[in-house]
Amino acid sequence: MKKLYTAGELAKIAGVSSRTIRFYDEKGILIPCGYSEGAYRLYDEEAILRLQQILMFKYVGFSLEEIAKVIGQDEVIDVGLMLDKQKELMQREQERIERIIYALEQAKESCTDKAFDLERFSQIMQLITKNDFAHRRYGFYERYSTKQEEWYQWRFDNLNLSENMLILDVGGGYGSIWLHAWEQIPAGCNIVMLDKDSKGRDYLKNYEKENGNRLAPGVRFTFWDADAEAVDYEAETYDRILTNHFWGYIDDKTRLMKRLQLALKPGCIMVSTVPSIVDKADVEDIVEEFFNKRIHTEINAQKEEHQKIVEDSMNECFTQVKNIVFSNPLLINEEEAVYDYLCDSDKGLKQMLEKKKTEFLAYVKARLLKEKNVKIDIKAPMYICSK
Repeated sequence: MKKLYTAGELAKIAGVSSRTIRFYDEKGILIPCGYSEGAYRLYDEEAILRLQQILMFKYVGFSLEEIAKVIGQDEVIDVGLMLDKQKELMQREQERIERIIYALEQAKESCTDKAFDLERFSQIMQLITKNDFAHRRYGFYERYSTKQEEWYQWRFDNLNLSENMLILDVGGGYGSIWLHAWEQIPAGCNIVMLDKDSKGRDYLKNYEKENGNRLAPGVRFTFWDADAEAVDYEAETYDRILTNHFWGYIDDKTRLMKRLQLALKPGCIMVSTVPSIVDKADVEDIVEEFFNKRIHTEINAQKEEHQKIVEDSMNECFTQVKNIVFSNPLLINEEEAVYDYLCDSDKGLKQMLEKKKTEFLAYVKARLLKEKNVKIDIKAPMYICSK
């Protein structure tokens, strides 16, 4: 006769509370094999293994619904794929925690033994907040863009580089444009990475150290720890200047742009990207079907205002400004990702969706079952400014 265990005994074996056992029973993922004469739940040895499975999946962040699918008998589930997905979520959370630790370290450096520089602290926190959003958006596009690699190549190709150029990358961060075209950088080029945030510089330094043998002969990176607005740029020095997603960090854009224009050699160019524009029609199609009414969003309002300010400054400082655009559609196949993206894109829309999050996630999930993904078109602008 096989041994049976009460809920209390099973809980003691697994190191959880009896209430947890009852809760899993109510959710239908740990059903007792029978009941005692006193109506106590009874479990067999298979339940011990099942409970350990539940606790393992719970530990790595699975929802109870996901756990039910994994250990249920009604459908075949790719557990490996689910674990990969959960690993990715955990890595993103790890990156978020690392950014918080970095923020605390930077904030601490703004303090002296007897004084706290509130203005400096505020500047650091604003920078980190903007960087955090940018990194989150960057990671999102990496996962769901259909033409992300083509976008990197498009950016690099429009630099129109040749051998032995001196290139200034202002606010270059992790140097993504270089990382994705590492072996295409022409021989003899010197790329000056100017940034006051050390995290990106340190990453690129290490990458160059490990992968420098793959660079063309004479290609080198120079790292400049400085605030772009405080630098005295030498006149007519650079063949190319890059400012990728940079102008949102600068208050007096025209003043800095004039100085960068002077730093270019005659006939050379500055190449700038600005935040991507979302196709409003694609977004409104999603939310209007859900709310069953017309929805007016301000999804691009701030970006378009920012773009207009940057463009006006460019036209004031350069003889010719050319605007080109790259289309990079998103195909999103996860309901939480659709929800997060829409909430990040528009504050008003976020307020509406937060009130109906559960219903909206169910709606997107049903839509994904029919259509496999949700499409949102993205337009990425680039400005080529001639001296």
